[in-house]
Amino acid sequence: MKKNFFYLLISLLLCQEIAVFAQDPNFHIYLCIGQSNMEGAGRIEAQDTINIDSRFKILEALDCPELNRVKGQWYTAKPPLCRCKTGLSPADYFGRTMLENMPQAQSIGLVHVAVAGSKIEIFDKTKYQVYLDSSAKEKPWMINMANQYGGNPYERLIEMARIAQKSGVIKGILLHQGESNTGDKTWPAQVKKLYDDILADLKLAPNSIPLLAGEVVGADQGGKCASMNEIIATLPQTLPKAIIVSSKGLPAVPDKLHFNSAGVRIFGKRYAAALLASQGKRITIDESSIAPSEKMLLYPEGVPNSKPATMKETGAENGIYKGITTPTLEYYKAEPSLSTGTAVIVIPGGGYGVIVYNGEGINIAKALAEKGIAAFILKYRLPSDEIMPDKKIGPLQDAQQALKMVRENAEKWGIDKNKIGIMGFSAGGHLASTAATHFEKTWVNNPTNTSVRPDFQILVYPVISMSDSLAHKGSRENLLGKNPSKEDKDYFSNDLQIKANTPPAWITHSADDKVVDVDNSIAYFERLRKNKVDVEMHIFPKGDHGFIFRHPGWMNPLFDWLKRNGWTK
Repeated sequence: MKKNFFYLLISLLLCQEIAVFAQDPNFHIYLCIGQSNMEGAGRIEAQDTINIDSRFKILEALDCPELNRVKGQWYTAKPPLCRCKTGLSPADYFGRTMLENMPQAQSIGLVHVAVAGSKIEIFDKTKYQVYLDSSAKEKPWMINMANQYGGNPYERLIEMARIAQKSGVIKGILLHQGESNTGDKTWPAQVKKLYDDILADLKLAPNSIPLLAGEVVGADQGGKCASMNEIIATLPQTLPKAIIVSSKGLPAVPDKLHFNSAGVRIFGKRYAAALLASQGKRITIDESSIAPSEKMLLYPEGVPNSKPATMKETGAENGIYKGITTPTLEYYKAEPSLSTGTAVIVIPGGGYGVIVYNGEGINIAKALAEKGIAAFILKYRLPSDEIMPDKKIGPLQDAQQALKMVRENAEKWGIDKNKIGIMGFSAGGHLASTAATHFEKTWVNNPTNTSVRPDFQILVYPVISMSDSLAHKGSRENLLGKNPSKEDKDYFSNDLQIKANTPPAWITHSADDKVVDVDNSIAYFERLRKNKVDVEMHIFPKGDHGFIFRHPGWMNPLFDWLKRNGWTK
């Protein structure tokens, strides 16, 4: 009898032990690995820290006293998820979106280990130390990050995953890595080895869980490592359980390596949508935050100063437009948490012969919107005798109509009608400065007498003068013809049109500009100064024309100026 009781007691104790460590099949665990975009490069904003479902958990991978988190413990997944001071990760909105599409009884847990700037080699369980001692040695900040994981990020991942397995079931791997391996055709094989190692070390069956691999910033956003996406696309050939997550259309910060916060949120949702689709459940995600809020006709009731023509618009395939007969305004909504009601009409350049819409339009509008500025890209008519009775005033009409339209719809778009600026590049800078100096006469139908004066002007390597000594010859000929009159040259030399009521200006140029002489900007600056108009100018010693594509930090002084003047937060 005593013997039977002893065996019964042992059985009960064993059952109790098993219950303590039993996996909850409704607790789905995902391992998140990679470099900076997975780590969390997006800025954490107020919207990211509220309304987080308590079913969404993060297993802390290291001690974070400032977050009151302890390594190896589960917490509600409030960002940052990776380390104590990282930013917003795709994993944030992956988990939230998954929960929205799962039964209430199920929950999501993340194990998150990532190292900014690292190659995939940092997660090679046998070669990581060689990598840290060689090519990574020149990046002490990366070594420091690895040291936060005990010097071995892979081993920390496995350590945390084993703890997670005591609570739930590992359902998949989220990977975002590749920027540092751009051009490396062995990358798919290295990812396959990492996948196999993880499954073996966690005693999971081979090829039993999916691996979701996100693309890097795409070519459509000017991504510096966009070519890596061709290699990422081949991963399923090496790893059949791989699912590729598209980055198309996801906006990036100016370095063109990292997604901005809006892009990160959508990316996380795309990870979830891709996984759910692989399970036979298709969902639609809201991507309106990264898309233009509205694209509209500049003249809904007919284009003024126009005549019938056979000219056809081209340029949609590469973003460099010509032949525009129907001008448009494309609206990018300001980041709501940063908006002060300021708006900017963006006018790309192109010598009045083409419009560099993507590089000097879309990229700029996105950068402004991210800073809380509503941006409107003007696709204006290029001066042409074929489509206009008077080609000289056609572009100015379109700029004035854009100012009028934005001001008249300010309340609808949440814009302060007294904070509407204009921004132009090269010949677009000429058009912007023309609008800023010729607003006393309205060249469009204006029955309500709406002001077409911009509240401020931003000029980037602008054409200013039409004089023989300073004019950019191509721009002048396209606008005024081969033999313009002195009257026309003076009228469209905007340095000669400045008055005391000309709006304040921010100007930038490079001293070695071989296309548009920097003296255009200097002449404009001097006239503004003499008329006591507030003006700030930044001249780069080198960069030539179009330097914005080569100086990634060129907008920082602009944002400082906007902030000092109360146009941004």
